[in-house]
Amino acid sequence: MAYSRCDGAVWGPLSSDYHQMEEGAKDHLCAQCRQTMLEEEAAKRPAHWDLYAGQYADHLEHFYPSTLQVRSCGDEPVVLVRLTLAEDGPYWGWYFSYHPSNRSSKGIVSFIYRRDFLVDMCFPYGAAAEARRGTGSIVRLSAEILRPAVHPEGI
Repeated sequence: MAYSRCDGAVWGPLSSDYHQMEEGAKDHLCAQCRQTMLEEEAAKRPAHWDLYAGQYADHLEHFYPSTLQVRSCGDEPVVLVRLTLAEDGPYWGWYFSYHPSNRSSKGIVSFIYRRDFLVDMCFPYGAAAEARRGTGSIVRLSAEILRPAVHPEGI
């Protein structure tokens, strides 16, 4: 049997926490790391996400955590929006699960577009391959405008 490192192992030049994933595990985890991930997912999954976006006449685009990132995409007005899961929402995005390989991206949404195939294009082997691995999933979202963004002076 070949050695395959568990994605839940802390890695780095000074780390000695290398342990093996379960044989045949699609999520590249050992049983203990998988259980930890599932418990964290159940306890911490957010109900909504607040991000900034550019406001066009009929839709929103360029969803980011800072106004500077949105403003670098164009001159449209920037608003603070609340994204929530919605089965018939007009937006699709990628939800980063609490899989250990997500490191600092756990529990956030990203790659938010008005078409699901645009989210799928963000992954070299497609979103389905990443979903099978347990790192996240494509979700449908609705967006509610909370308020206009307040920009730091001079930006």
